[in-house]
Amino acid sequence: MQQQLELVGAASQTIGEITVAYTALSVHYRVRHEHKINSSVFREMRREHVLGMVGVVLLLAGFMLDQWQLITAALGPKLGL
Repeated sequence: MQQQLELVGAASQTIGEITVAYTALSVHYRVRHEHKINSSVFREMRREHVLGMVGVVLLLAGFMLDQWQLITAALGPKLGL
């Protein structure tokens, strides 16, 4: 069970990092390519904002799973977990 939590935590963190990096790069690419910010660029930026927030949530989930693993490893025997 502990190895599965570790794997899920690492996967969530990695997917979150890739998602945040992708959204940042795609916004910069779109602005560079269009040379202006119009309504279509704003729509894409809103969509990428949501995708970036999903990435942040995944980063936090991965972090929390890693911390949960450390807490249960340290306190598990004392708490009967």
